[in-house]
Amino acid sequence: MGVAVNCPRADRFGRQPPKDCQAATDPNKLPKTSLQKWFTRAEFDDLFPKANHGWGPHKCLPYSYDSFIIASRYFPEFGTASSISKSKFTRNELKRRDIAAFFAHIVQETGETNYDLFK
Repeated sequence: MGVAVNCPRADRFGRQPPKDCQAATDPNKLPKTSLQKWFTRAEFDDLFPKANHGWGPHKCLPYSYDSFIIASRYFPEFGTASSISKSKFTRNELKRRDIAAFFAHIVQETGETNYDLFK
């Protein structure tokens, strides 16, 4: 078990989406990718608690698990394959490293690296 961390609540901006809002859907109904087999909604929600201007991941807001998964269908090799043939990492480890690098870039570019919060 990990150590419990008391993180501060995110400031919220704008209005909360209505309860009867429409969730993201794939207009082309592309097939699922193997990314969906291992990357879960719980993992996404845990990574982005301050998404959507502090409201967190929400089915009707742009930064949601469903939106991410739908977008991944348009790039089916994203997080599912690796072109590195000689590596000390397993294929699954390489897939996860690709996703981790992508999310690290997002966090850095969106300014979610405020280390003052953890002092």
